[in-house]
Amino acid sequence: METPKTKQKGWGDIEVSGDGTVPYWSLAHSKTWQSEECKVTVEELDKAPHREILADPRFHEAILNYVCDKDDEN
Repeated sequence: METPKTKQKGWGDIEVSGDGTVPYWSLAHSKTWQSEECKVTVEELDKAPHREILADPRFHEAILNYVCDKDDEN
């Protein structure tokens, strides 16, 4: 059982927990794919419930910021 004080040793010894449904390690697993060929970006949304995150405006903004280059004028 994770709590907000659970030490996540694989991620810099930070103290965090998952979203109440999925453990933090599973949520952050994509970080292990980081390499020269694969750039990994993880955006963590504070207090975002597991299912409701799909309707969270912060989630939509994070996706748009990732796929759209705001500096690109074309």
